Amino acid sequence: MTGIIGTGVGRSSGIKAAAEAAGGGLVLQVVQMSIAQANGTTSIPHDGTVPTSSEGTEVGSQTITLASTDSRVQVLGCPTFADKTSVAQNSMIISVFRGTTCIGGQVYDGNTPGGTSGKANSTSFNIIDSPSSTSELTYSVRMSILAGSTWYAGQSRHQNTEGDLGGILEDGVTLTELSS
Repeated sequence: MTGIIGTGVGRSSGIKAAAEAAGGGLVLQVVQMSIAQANGTTSIPHDGTVPTSSEGTEVGSQTITLASTDSRVQVLGCPTFADKTSVAQNSMIISVFRGTTCIGGQVYDGNTPGGTSGKANSTSFNIIDSPSSTSELTYSVRMSILAGSTWYAGQSRHQNTEGDLGGILEDGVTLTELSS
C-alpha cells in the first residue's frame, strides 16, 4: 500500500509524533511491507559484529523511491515470532537492511514458556535512516535464532498450520518518508 499524505490530511497522532521525534518534517509517503509466514534454522551471530545481508533469512522486502535526497525514512515494525526449542534463554535476532547495508536491528532475549511449545513473542524497532538518495531503495527484514533451533515468523505458534488466526494474522513493517 502506498500513498502521499499532505499537510493535515490523514495523519494520525502516532505518525505525527514519530515525525516530530525524527526531527520534524512532513510525512511525504507511507509504504507497507508484509512479513511473510516463514520458518528456518538460520542464525545471525549475537556478538560484536554488524549483521550481514547473507545472515539469517529474509522475511520481507519493499522498495521506496524518495522525493528528495534530504528525506529520511522511518522504518517501524513489530513482528510476531515463535521458536520451537527447550533452550531456556533463546534469542530471536531481527536485522533491517537498506540494500546490503544493515541499518538497525533488535534482539529478543527470552524464555520459551512451556519448553517446546513455542509461544508467540514480538519485539519492535523504530529506525530513522538518512539514505541521501532519490533512486529506488530496497529495505528488507531478516530473522534468525541464536541457538540451533527452528524459528517461525508471522505466526503465533510454532507450527505453520496453526496460530495464524485463520489467515488474518499479518505482520508488517511501515516505511515512512519524512521531509527534512
